[in-house]
Order: sequence, then structure tokens, then C-alpha cells
Amino acid sequence: MCSAATAPALVLASIGAGSHGEFVPHVSVTVTLGLTVVDLAVLIYFIHHTAVSIQHRADVQRSYEAVLIVESRLTASGRNV
Repeated sequence: MCSAATAPALVLASIGAGSHGEFVPHVSVTVTLGLTVVDLAVLIYFIHHTAVSIQHRADVQRSYEAVLIVESRLTASGRNV
């Protein structure tokens, strides 16, 4: 993502008036926009993946606590676990 973050600055620096008129690097601008879209998609995927991972950890924690409760009840009733 570092190169995608510096690409817009480099492209913007190259846009300007020259001796032959206005210069706009169309390919560079298009590639930069494409990289920006890809970077946003990766960021959205990362946030989604992190949120799902946190939810799975909470589910595992709840399951573990339920097992401990059942185990303590069985132990209190004198049954072997």
C-alpha cells in the first residue's frame, strides 16, 4: 500500500504546463485510480475479516464458559467428568 499511497503525489506533481502545452499523464492517472479502488477493497475486506474473527472468538469464549458450567454441575452432582 505504500506505493499506492505515493503514486498519487508523484502523478499530481507531473501534471502541469510544459513547453508544448498542458501535460496530463492519462495512463498514470488511470492506474492510480485503479490502485486506489483496489486499496479500498483490500481495506474493506480487512475490516470485515477482523470483525468476523472477533465474533468467532466471542463464540468460542461463550462455548467454553458453557462447558465449564456443565462440568461444574456434573462435578457438584458427584458424576465423573
